[in-house]
Amino acid sequence: MKKTISVLLACYLVFSVLSISITTSADEDNNVSRAIGNFSSELFKHTYQQGNIGKNMIVSPLSLYTDTAMLDNGAANQTQSEILSMLQGGDENITQDDLNNYFKNYMQSISNDKIVNMANCVYFSDRDDIKINNGFVKTAKNFYYAEVFQAPPDNSTINRINNWASDNTNGAIKDIVGNDDINEETNSVLLNAVAFYGEWEDKYTDSQIRSFPFNNYDGSTYEADFLCDTLDTYYSDDKAVAFTRPYKGDYEFIAILPNEDVGIDKYIETMDGSTINNLLNNSNWADVYTRIPKFEFNNDLILNDTLRKMGMVEAFDFSKADFSQLAPSTDKNTYISNVKQKTHIRLDENGTKAEAVTVYDDIVYGAAQPWEEIEIYLDRPFIFMIYDTLNSQPLFIGTVCELSADLQPKGDFTSSIVKSSNFRGVVVALIAAIILICVVFVTIILIKKRSKKKQSENI
Repeated sequence: MKKTISVLLACYLVFSVLSISITTSADEDNNVSRAIGNFSSELFKHTYQQGNIGKNMIVSPLSLYTDTAMLDNGAANQTQSEILSMLQGGDENITQDDLNNYFKNYMQSISNDKIVNMANCVYFSDRDDIKINNGFVKTAKNFYYAEVFQAPPDNSTINRINNWASDNTNGAIKDIVGNDDINEETNSVLLNAVAFYGEWEDKYTDSQIRSFPFNNYDGSTYEADFLCDTLDTYYSDDKAVAFTRPYKGDYEFIAILPNEDVGIDKYIETMDGSTINNLLNNSNWADVYTRIPKFEFNNDLILNDTLRKMGMVEAFDFSKADFSQLAPSTDKNTYISNVKQKTHIRLDENGTKAEAVTVYDDIVYGAAQPWEEIEIYLDRPFIFMIYDTLNSQPLFIGTVCELSADLQPKGDFTSSIVKSSNFRGVVVALIAAIILICVVFVTIILIKKRSKKKQSENI
């Protein structure tokens, strides 16, 4: 009988665990940040080419990278070497300890961040043949701040995991697992959630929202709402132009528009880890007239083939995969059966809201120039990125290739972005009201006592 381990990544939260704390230098952190950047480019390119050409797509490299780094602590031998090599992004000096320490530091650095939230969770089946590796559990808790629990592989566990994903994505990502993921064959499930709620540093006004045609990938057009602005810097090379627009905090939106004679498919096909960095290092001063279409969409991505192309091969082979450091079975082999990521993004005049949940069903048993003016109108297929400028790493990267009425944001952005904050505000208001009532009540009692005292003195 086959048995499976799942890993879920959600764009809201990240947890970590490790038994020994090691100081991570700034150089080591920079090396890991560069590795994440290289990983992001490869992940984006291969995911787009694996059934998403000409489609709207968003993937969270950080979510997948974090979950995979945590998973690597449970692998051994060639399986572990392949996973680590993929995560190194070409830098063979990066060790598993470097990754663990990086994410411990990163999780601590965003613990009070109101824009980005991350969380990790590890589930183990309670079957008798599973022997949980305590070293892996300690690492998951101490370095990735992961919630770890063991329970029967039944509907109550499915509901608990789905509730975890929903809670950590403000309800945006639901039903991340079902009976295909959690059943008698399941060994474990690894989850990661990442959520981004960014408001523009300078919000667009009503006068900056105008309608223009968007030229879809299939040649059709759609009259979409565009956010119009004038900036003072753009970036260019021989294949594309780009601009950035800051959110509040240390985050920015990056838009990349391939030249018309290049097109989005050819541009992505030639991407590597240095493509975007080289583009953004070539800045130009100008009056830059920009247009960003408002958009909102969801993705359900299967990443097995993408990860194989990136070098993570043996982990998917039930006869070769070695996850003996995670939770091996006493009579069955463990391997990754499926890796999927659910994502959501909304961009409008107020800001951007993005979430991702990734699921690893991965351990299955058995088996400076003269001043100029330039127009950069994102009115045809383009690439976008939500970028962490402090840590120099992309949170999300995606494409917009088509727009329609269904892909334009609806409802109020602010209320959906601060739902949890509003709840806290209500609680605070109720507490304040209770305190005020108590103060008034005590004051009335004191006044009555003083009044009686005076009356008794007069008598």
